[in-house]
Amino acid sequence: MQINLCAPQEEILRRLSLPPKPARSREIWYFESPSLEQFARGTVFRLRLGKNERVLTLKASPADCVHLDRALLPQGQGKCEYDVHGDSTKGAVSLDANLDEATVRGLLDKRIALGDALSPAQVRYLKTSAGGWPLAADLRPLGPVRVDTYKPRRRRFDVDLWRLPGEGRYAEISQKGPADAASRLDADIKKDLAGAGLEPCADQSSQAESKLRALLAAP
Repeated sequence: MQINLCAPQEEILRRLSLPPKPARSREIWYFESPSLEQFARGTVFRLRLGKNERVLTLKASPADCVHLDRALLPQGQGKCEYDVHGDSTKGAVSLDANLDEATVRGLLDKRIALGDALSPAQVRYLKTSAGGWPLAADLRPLGPVRVDTYKPRRRRFDVDLWRLPGEGRYAEISQKGPADAASRLDADIKKDLAGAGLEPCADQSSQAESKLRALLAAP
C-alpha cells in the first residue's frame, strides 16, 4: 500500500527523524510515447539503476491475481500483487529482466529498441494481453529520476523521495502486507504521520500518470 505526502521533502525528513543518508538510492528511467500510449494500455516500463542493479520492469494492470495463469510468471522473474492507493485496490503484474551495462546504455542512447531488451517472459505476457503487443512505435526514455528510500527507525514503512528533472518532487510512504491487512496498515501509518505532524495529500490516487506527464514536459 502507498500513501502520498505533499509536504516539502526537507520537512518530511525532519518530522519523521529520518537517517541523514538513505538506505538505498536509485536512478529511474521510464519508456513512454508523447501521447502516453503505453500507459493508456495499462503498461508501464521502468528501468532501475542502483548498486549492483540493472533491472527493466514491465508493470501491467489491472490484473486478476487470483485467476492469473502462473505460467506467465516464471519463478524469480515476476509477481502479481494488489496496489492500494486510497480507496482504490488494483491487481498488477510485475515482470523483471536483468540487463547488462551495454544494453542499458543502448536503451538510453536509443541504439536499442525497448522491445529488443525485453525478456521472453515479458514479451509473452504482453502478447497475451489485449493491446499489449506490439509496443508503441514512438517510445522514448524519460528521466533520469532520482529515488532515495529511507527506512525510519522503529517504523516498518519505507519513505521514497522522488526528484524529477526540473522542479518535480514526489513523496510516498509504502509498506507491503497481506491484502486483508491494508486497512489496518493504512490506519497505523496515518497515526504515525499525525504524530509527526504530517498530513497525507488530499489526492491519494496513483501518481504514475502525473510523473510521466512531468517527465514529458521536463526540459
